[in-house]
Amino acid sequence: MTDLKNKKIITRKLRVCGLVQSELEELIQDFLKSNDPILTVIKKTGEIHIKLQTENDAQNKLQKLNDMEKALRKRLGVFVYGEGEESLEEVCGKDLIKRNYIISVAESCTGGYLAHRLTNVPGSSRYFKAGIVAYDNRWKREFLGVDGKLIEEYGAVSSEVARAMSEGIRRRTGADIGLGITGIAGPGGGSPLKPVGLVFIGLDIRGKFQEVIEERFEGGRLQIKEQAAAYALFLLHRSLVINE
Repeated sequence: MTDLKNKKIITRKLRVCGLVQSELEELIQDFLKSNDPILTVIKKTGEIHIKLQTENDAQNKLQKLNDMEKALRKRLGVFVYGEGEESLEEVCGKDLIKRNYIISVAESCTGGYLAHRLTNVPGSSRYFKAGIVAYDNRWKREFLGVDGKLIEEYGAVSSEVARAMSEGIRRRTGADIGLGITGIAGPGGGSPLKPVGLVFIGLDIRGKFQEVIEERFEGGRLQIKEQAAAYALFLLHRSLVINE
């Protein structure tokens, strides 16, 4: 392995979401064997960073770095949401501004963490309209218009309710996009059929595009909330890109 200590080096960082580390490493296993550039996989809560480093002392070194970055982007596609230090919520903000879309969110298990991330970006008032934490099922029905029969038949933690939450918040606030999250953050409340860490995320874009994803996260309560919010942002970014 090339010794980078005490050498002037050049670094690139790709930011990835929507994959767990094992899935990512399987996809890029041939790149992991590279000694130049050196590739490092860094796990973060809800996402993964890929760091590329090489000596910055020859043009051919820079060319190898550029070639590897290009190849990684092609291999991973939409799972690469950004680069450098730009956060997922910043990327989503740019996505929304570019399309002149307004978003509202409805949260249960994340308790407002998704709204926090979206509004933590300066200027987010340009695209963020409202956020509701509908923890109790009554408020899912009354605030969001979720049909009580859906909750009775499928349970509050279900793809059907996540879809209804995303549609309900979009309609009730007059936004272009609705995001809904429902799940079990733990440590209690799980069952064999619906374990702790099970989360459903619903997306509704102007009633013309709807999607629900089911994920199972590991970790403590806060980690599950953080991962769920990250995946909701990734779903938003991915859906806007593929429907462009």
